Amino acid sequence: MLLVIGEDLALALMRRTQPDDVAANECGWVYGLAGRHRQALEIARQLEKSADEAENYTIVAHIYDAVGQRDRALGWLAKAYNNHDPWLPRQWTMPMVSDQLRADARFQDLMRRTGNPWAKFPLNGKSLASAVKKPL
Repeated sequence: MLLVIGEDLALALMRRTQPDDVAANECGWVYGLAGRHRQALEIARQLEKSADEAENYTIVAHIYDAVGQRDRALGWLAKAYNNHDPWLPRQWTMPMVSDQLRADARFQDLMRRTGNPWAKFPLNGKSLASAVKKPL
């Protein structure tokens, strides 16, 4: 007998058994892109409660960016900067960062302050986020 469970239940089980799993946390970004903002923001709130690890700051920023809350995304990236998140300089080329956020002067300034040499040049092409089609 094959047991098929819904994606929400699968994610809930994954988060319960492996709460620090990056793949489970990045599901918030996927939900945001898919237009499932309630689920995305729920994951963001859970991560905010346990934001003792700097890597969670960029994940929360990805979620807020995906749901269109750029100011909140920038706030979490600033927290990542203040906490010396080693993933922060990579955000310039991360596919999870939207083109709108990447074009924001505040984001560009933050990337320059990390010492990322790529932040001085325009990024060629579009981000993965811009390639995802909006739901019907």
